[in-house]
Amino acid sequence: MTLKICKVIFVCLVSALMVLGCATTSSTNLKLNTISGSGFTESCRTPSEWYDIPPWRLGMPAKVVRHTDCMGVQDMLIVIHPAPSNEVTMAASRLLALMYVDNKEKAGEGREKLNVSYLKTDMVLAGGNNIYLVFFELAKSGE
Repeated sequence: MTLKICKVIFVCLVSALMVLGCATTSSTNLKLNTISGSGFTESCRTPSEWYDIPPWRLGMPAKVVRHTDCMGVQDMLIVIHPAPSNEVTMAASRLLALMYVDNKEKAGEGREKLNVSYLKTDMVLAGGNNIYLVFFELAKSGE
């Protein structure tokens, strides 16, 4: 009898975990579906911060832009560059995001550490050129 009760409890726990896992995945997918290059240019008007990165720093020119409440993301960091999206430019974009957070922590802005999470990459056409946008979410550690 005890074994049957344990099996029922186990099945209930596994079912609950599966439902919770699906809910998290669905909300993440909904967030990613709202993020796009065109959505950025249309709805994210005034950045809270903006930095130009000269091409000699990472081999490509880039802009690092921070927005609050942009396309459903509370705190978003976007790395914008004209270089084709590949492993090198993704690594450079991630490095810029990490350097941004590291700089903020060293400057003492905010007592809590920030986590950087990659969201997605998209492309827009501007002046006949492809412009790549690499979206990251910033969150305080523990959120």
